Amino acid sequence: MTVKRARVRNATKAAPPANEAPSNPSRRRRPWRAAVVMFLLALAVRLAYLYESAENPTFESPVVDAYTYDRMARDLAAGQGFDDRFFWQPFLYPTFLGTVYAVTGGSMVWAKIVQAVIGAITCALTFRLGRKAFGWPVGVIAAVAVAFYGPLIFFEGELVAAGLAAFWSVAMVLLFLRTAERKTLPAGLVLGLAAAAAVLTRPTFLPFVAAGAIWLALVMIRNADRRRTAAVLLAGAGGFAVGSVPVALLDRQATGKFAVLPASGGINLYIGNNPDVCRTLNVRPGQSWDDLVGLPARHGAVGLWEEQRFFNRQVLDFATEQPAAFLSGLWEKGLRFVTSRELPRNVDMYLYRRWSALLSGLAWKVGEFGFPFGLLLPMAAIGAALYGRRIPGPVVLFVVLYPLAVVAVFVTARYRVPVVPVLAVLAGAGVVGLVEAIQRRRIRRLMAVVGLALVIVVAGVAAGPFCEERLDYEAELHFALAHHAVDRDQLDLAVEEFARTAELRPDLPDAYFGRAFVLARQGKTAEAIADYRVALELKPDYSEAHFNLGLVQAELGEFEAAREHYEEALRLVPSHHRARVNLAVVLGRLGLITDALEQAKRAVQIKGDYPEAHLHLGHLLVETGEVDEAAGHYREALRLCPDNTEAASRLGLLLYKQQQYDQAAELFGRSLEIDPNQPEVHALLADVLAVRGQPEAAAEHYRLAIEGNPELASAHYRLGQVLERLGQMNAAATAYRQAVALKPDQPEMLNALAWLLATVPAISAPAEAVDLARKAHALTDGSDPAVLDTLAAALAAAGQFDEARELVSRAIVLCRQKGRQEVLGELQGRLDLYTAGQPYVQQP
Repeated sequence: MTVKRARVRNATKAAPPANEAPSNPSRRRRPWRAAVVMFLLALAVRLAYLYESAENPTFESPVVDAYTYDRMARDLAAGQGFDDRFFWQPFLYPTFLGTVYAVTGGSMVWAKIVQAVIGAITCALTFRLGRKAFGWPVGVIAAVAVAFYGPLIFFEGELVAAGLAAFWSVAMVLLFLRTAERKTLPAGLVLGLAAAAAVLTRPTFLPFVAAGAIWLALVMIRNADRRRTAAVLLAGAGGFAVGSVPVALLDRQATGKFAVLPASGGINLYIGNNPDVCRTLNVRPGQSWDDLVGLPARHGAVGLWEEQRFFNRQVLDFATEQPAAFLSGLWEKGLRFVTSRELPRNVDMYLYRRWSALLSGLAWKVGEFGFPFGLLLPMAAIGAALYGRRIPGPVVLFVVLYPLAVVAVFVTARYRVPVVPVLAVLAGAGVVGLVEAIQRRRIRRLMAVVGLALVIVVAGVAAGPFCEERLDYEAELHFALAHHAVDRDQLDLAVEEFARTAELRPDLPDAYFGRAFVLARQGKTAEAIADYRVALELKPDYSEAHFNLGLVQAELGEFEAAREHYEEALRLVPSHHRARVNLAVVLGRLGLITDALEQAKRAVQIKGDYPEAHLHLGHLLVETGEVDEAAGHYREALRLCPDNTEAASRLGLLLYKQQQYDQAAELFGRSLEIDPNQPEVHALLADVLAVRGQPEAAAEHYRLAIEGNPELASAHYRLGQVLERLGQMNAAATAYRQAVALKPDQPEMLNALAWLLATVPAISAPAEAVDLARKAHALTDGSDPAVLDTLAAALAAAGQFDEARELVSRAIVLCRQKGRQEVLGELQGRLDLYTAGQPYVQQP
């Protein structure tokens, strides 16, 4: 009896799971080996694709969403922290990418290799799920399908979240099954953490996570005591909180709202649910996208979360006011999900086949049939039909709820591809089930499932073509590459790419707008104006084209024309704060100060956190004499943008004029720390240092100002003044000569040089001094006592004492009339010298 019981017990341990087909015992003992093989196979395919697709022009020049993620990740890796961009997009992927960049030094190649490794892990997990649910053959078939699934390989090679989402899809199903089996707190905790990560990668996981939690509770209640069930569920909730609450806290810090889901949910929902869905689906980067994003602001909704609520209300209104159209749209999106083709969204996968023979073989379409989804979905349907109740609950929930969540928003290949690994498991079951039905000659069953498959194939082919498939994505590719070139300051390349875009899409105003923008940066203003006008002919309500054309014309001094374009931009978009600020600037240039002030104040009201609005309002207030209010706006501009050098130097100038020298020097120094290449600010700081009795330091900053701008006559003149104070008369005369050469009609500069040449023996040049002083005398109409004094000294040095006495006497009279008693003694002393026939000589 003992032996028999032992045998029975051992046999029970060796039996396969109830939902797993019996298989070879050696396979059961070494499942990890097969998983490793699948991992290596998938990794080899993905690395081969990366190597082959390196010639793809976007390989290291990501475009559209990939470009956005790349920029966010690079900023994060550089230590800039989490700004509101991380909470407009789903949080996890740019954070993951930023972490990879931080470790690899910002290498896109390494980022794609890491994603290839994750894709290979997804393949291994698919094998595990298939084996667990249906047995070894299904696991192998499913894993091989994922290893060679072209669209998944493509998206794993792009800087987008699709590959990571595909990983979470199969990982989450496995974790639900594992937690239901083990019923342990660690299993629940890991499940919760993974669920949070999945939702932070793609919010469309949320319905599956919620339903999965309910399924888990029901299963555990049937198979475990309620206390254990509650503990595991609490562990899962705790794991979800640990993964999501810190993100929500960061969100509140960046945007003011405690939230886990991204703010872009509203606009994405609106894109797929509105009366003109083709228009919103086909909105391209550029003005049309800016118009869509700016729609809430035009209705008074400002800020991430107000914008989200606006779009949510639009969708709710559409669903309640036009229910038939809303339901029809859902039906259309359902057809989009089951179509065999890969639907584009800014990027068309089929376009990239030209750079990869591997992708060409693994993803293609003939007519309206697309491979591989056109095969995967029918086979998955066969698997679902044949295995029915044997399909694990989480698999059923995922293949139902994830597609529904995507359909509720809008469908693209990138959003559909995460369902592939789980569908591949069902498709593997379909292959095994078909073989079994053929072997057992179950004709009716075979005919039924084949009929089902044919219906799905027909539906996948007959659906469409959809409006988003009709766009020219080659033109869009060149347009995106042009923008990437602009960001890299490759302006000639950008012009070429914009030109290629216009060649492919001559009706696209954004192509001409983009080229005009680059041409303006290159100083080719006439060509830029021509392209802006073409853009406006194609799209008269192109507000940014009006704004940019206004900028170019303002730079040319065509202020009235610039004014017209700024006003038109504001008519189209009243909240366009940059246009309003620039309108204020040109109104000021036109002398319409009151109108300019009004526009600048409205700009501050519209966008109080825009530093330039405060800066230019400050300039206008200075012109109207409202200096204290101007200083307040300069301070606000500095608070909003501590690196705003113009605000720092303008505020410093106001304080200098108010004799607040220490604060002025601090502000000028701060401005120069940010940007040392500011000659005028060096000169201003030198002025303050000179007043504070620091002539050596002042001289150094005057020299730096002159080095930066040798044409700065005032800096040469003031350098001469401080050098004269330091007793460096020869150097002072040289500085004055430079000033006079640049500004020969400035009496104070002529006078300063003449004085030294007349009164310093080492550099004495009486005749030249007389000429310079007479010029200054003529420019001042003989009304400046200092010029009269200098001319008298020069004449005395030249031996012309009678005229010298006459001029100094006139200087004495003018000083008495002007109340300048402090210089009368010096003038009287010089008069006495000239009366005695002696010139005035400065003492060393």
